[in-house]
Amino acid sequence: MAFSSFLSMMLLGIGVALLLTGGLTVYFGEGRTRIAGVLQLVIGVVAIIVMIFLYALPSWPYFVQAFIALLGGVVGALIGAGIFLISIIKA
Repeated sequence: MAFSSFLSMMLLGIGVALLLTGGLTVYFGEGRTRIAGVLQLVIGVVAIIVMIFLYALPSWPYFVQAFIALLGGVVGALIGAGIFLISIIKA
């Protein structure tokens, strides 16, 4: 059970990270970089879909709770990185 939780959260984390980085790469990139961003988006979507079908459907309420917790962690990390960058730029 613990290893299953580890794998599901790992796939969800990889999927969300690739969606975020792929979206930024597509938006800000040019040429081949934009193609790499689209590839990241596709891999992120596939990772999330695989995770949903393998792990989330049998226990949907736990998946929703885990997804919200993961998004909270991502938002917290982005806020922390933003504060760090602002403090470096202002100094």
